[in-house]
Amino acid sequence: FLTVGLLHLLVSLIRRSMLIGCSAIFFGNLALWSFYANFENWSLLDRPQFWLIPPAVSVLVAIHLTRERLTGDVVSVGLYLSIGVIYFSSTSEIFISGIGEHILPPVILATLAVIGVFSGIGLQIRAYLYLGASFLFVALLSMVMHAHQRFDHVWPWWAFGISLGTTILVVFGMFEKKRPELTAWIEKIRRWDG
Repeated sequence: FLTVGLLHLLVSLIRRSMLIGCSAIFFGNLALWSFYANFENWSLLDRPQFWLIPPAVSVLVAIHLTRERLTGDVVSVGLYLSIGVIYFSSTSEIFISGIGEHILPPVILATLAVIGVFSGIGLQIRAYLYLGASFLFVALLSMVMHAHQRFDHVWPWWAFGISLGTTILVVFGMFEKKRPELTAWIEKIRRWDG
C-alpha cells in the first residue's frame, strides 16, 4: 500500500492530477492502517484517535490544496466534518480509557484544541477557532473529572466553577470597557472562511 501510495503521489505531482493525488492519500492511509493492525491493542475501537486522525488531516490538506476549485459550502462542511472527526476521536479516547484513569488522553485533546484555536486565528478559519475552543472546554472538564476522581474530593469542581465564573466576569467587563474594539474583532471573525 505504501509503495502504491508513493507511486500515485509521484504521478500526481508530475501530471498535477487531483484524482491521483486523492488515491495516493487513500493508499497512504491504508498503509498506516495495515501497520496499526499488526499491534494487538491497537484496534479501531481501542485507539480511534490513531486510526481516524490521519484520514481527517488528509482531507483537511486536500481541502486546502483544492480550495479554489470547491464552493464555499463544500469547504465549510469538509472543514467542520474533518475537524469534528479529529476532536470526537480524541474525546472518545478519554471515555475508552476511562475518565480519571489516565491523564494523557485529556492532555492530548487539550493540545489538539489549542493547536486548532491558534490555527484558526492564524489561518483565519472560523471552524478551527470554534471547534478548538469548544473541545478545549471539554478537555478542561475531563481534567477536572480526573482530578475529582484522583483526589476523591469535591474541591476541583469548586476551583473550576470559581475560575470559570471569574473568567466570565472578566470577559464581560472587558466587553463593556472595550466594546467598539471587540465588536470590530467579532465582525472580522465573521468574515473569515467557514
